[in-house]
Amino acid sequence: MSRNTHNPGAHIGHGALAVSDGELNMITTEGGGSSHSLDSNLCHPGPQHSTVGKVASWAVSFERLLKDPTGVCYFTAFLKSEVSAENILFWQACEKFQQIQAHQKEELKREARSIFDNYLSGSAFHAVNIDETAHINESDLQTPKPDMFHKAQQQIFKLMKFDSYARFIRSQHFQNCMLAEVEGAAITRAWSQVQKPGDNTEH
Repeated sequence: MSRNTHNPGAHIGHGALAVSDGELNMITTEGGGSSHSLDSNLCHPGPQHSTVGKVASWAVSFERLLKDPTGVCYFTAFLKSEVSAENILFWQACEKFQQIQAHQKEELKREARSIFDNYLSGSAFHAVNIDETAHINESDLQTPKPDMFHKAQQQIFKLMKFDSYARFIRSQHFQNCMLAEVEGAAITRAWSQVQKPGDNTEH
């Protein structure tokens, strides 16, 4: 795997598909922060009716889903049910970090430390799964750059796109939301109707 962090088409593993900067920059939402609680950073689907075609558009592509804040919210809720919400939160934190200007040294240092402590350090409370080529050394935090987390973000993007997203589209959660959209019902209620993992009420 190439160690050039500026190569947007770097491959992750044998035969993996390339990911462009455009794919990584589809949406900028608040994420990360210094809290150790995932719940404090998660969006929570509110009581709303879907506009026609909104839910269906999420199945077109992962990139399309990321363009829709509501889609991101429901995808995040799905990841939480799989105990992997740290992936989308890390991705969002990196998106936010990249918006910081290079001359804003103190803000870069503060946010870089937050991302490192929450997701990348050996003792990270919500560590993400990246390989050694994307690791950030603690010493790198002294001279942070807006693109310093690019390779790690790219790996997590691909993990979500080719793994979690496929399961999300096949999930009963998504199917219920699709049905609710067709019927003009609130998709929040449809989402909540799916049995939570660990419930023993199924027959």
